[in-house]
Amino acid sequence: MQVLEYDPKSATSIYEYSKKLINKTLRDFIDGEIKIDSKNKGDLGNLVEKYFFKLAVNNKSEADFKEAGLELKTTGLKKLARGGYTPKERLVLGKIDYHKIVNEKFQDSHLLDKINFMLLMFYIFEKDKLSIDQIFIKNILWKMSDIDFAIMKKDWETVVGKIRDGRAHELSESDTLYLGACTKGSKGKNRTSQPFSKESARPRAFAFKQSYLKTIFISGNNDEYESVLKDTNELDINKYVANKLNKFIGRSFNSLYEEFGNGLNLKAKNIRQLLVYRMLGVKKKHIEEFVKAGIITKVVRIKKNGTPSQAISFPAFKALEIINQDWEDSDFKAIVESKFLFLIYQDGNDGDYFKGFKLWSMPYEDRLESERVWNDTVDKIRDNKTNFLKISQTNVAHVRPHATNNTYVDELPNGKTFPKKCFWFNSGYIKKELSKSI
Repeated sequence: MQVLEYDPKSATSIYEYSKKLINKTLRDFIDGEIKIDSKNKGDLGNLVEKYFFKLAVNNKSEADFKEAGLELKTTGLKKLARGGYTPKERLVLGKIDYHKIVNEKFQDSHLLDKINFMLLMFYIFEKDKLSIDQIFIKNILWKMSDIDFAIMKKDWETVVGKIRDGRAHELSESDTLYLGACTKGSKGKNRTSQPFSKESARPRAFAFKQSYLKTIFISGNNDEYESVLKDTNELDINKYVANKLNKFIGRSFNSLYEEFGNGLNLKAKNIRQLLVYRMLGVKKKHIEEFVKAGIITKVVRIKKNGTPSQAISFPAFKALEIINQDWEDSDFKAIVESKFLFLIYQDGNDGDYFKGFKLWSMPYEDRLESERVWNDTVDKIRDNKTNFLKISQTNVAHVRPHATNNTYVDELPNGKTFPKKCFWFNSGYIKKELSKSI
């Protein structure tokens, strides 16, 4: 019988033992040689269970440390250009069986065993290293707050509700706040059947969104975050935002700054966003629920005729990186599957005024069009071409230079340089989407 160096019934004992792995690799704890598939580098989570914790690896849905009610998860980190680390991807929790889950309730679901109590082991992801040679730098014994748990429950019910409606093929991570239904399968080409619909759907799994996982990773160092949801009975972000902001619609920017601008730099680029945060009752730089949910806040300036003053841009992509991505794991897909809060200011006779707001997620058909634009861009880069789709050639998004300064250049596979580009949401598309409720 295997003698363990920790008590498998005690979460504290398991956590204390896990500290031995910090600043070390799994190889340091393996006697002899083991065979690792060089293509997938090995499943690090299972290997840690087997060789560090000496557990029998299985595919059961229960928690890894059943007697302690504790789930073990390993997850990679990427280095930031400005220093430090952040989670490189979402944390996958378990596959969604479309046919079985429609008969489940959240309180009886397999997911609960995965998210209720967790030991998270963070390692620095290095592409060219085998899994057993990745260095662990942080461990967290983590239990979510009551409010986060209630939001997870609501997210689960949203996903399952869509499946019960026969719309598993329309699932998007923008449907939910913290718990996403992420795609599974090579290059997004795999399809599976779903109940209540003849249309096949992409395989999906429940996952903590990358944005949510980031807040866990930096827990204890998030002094710039302020929460707005205080009660498990009031979890509707849309309702909260509407209750706070509706009374300010029509107010001029100058009057809003006079009331809420104390301590804010009038010339700051994000001054209009910061004013809205003050209107929401938030004095810090970030709204905690927005950060966890990955909600993207964008100020939209509207001309007197109702047309947005410009298209909405996103960070410049790198050609040599984007051609090595699949749509399913691309940065642009993450954007189009995000939830947005549009803050709308319209030009008036005496300066601009607060026109309103919209919490928005891109419709399914428009996500398909965004995927077409992305695929066209990647195909052209691979062919060393830069004649990307223009705003006149698409209904939703296009590609053009990120800045007017052409000294910022990117490089094609053949070594030729061209001005840095990024994806943009068309101004006409934004006007159409905003006009649905504004």
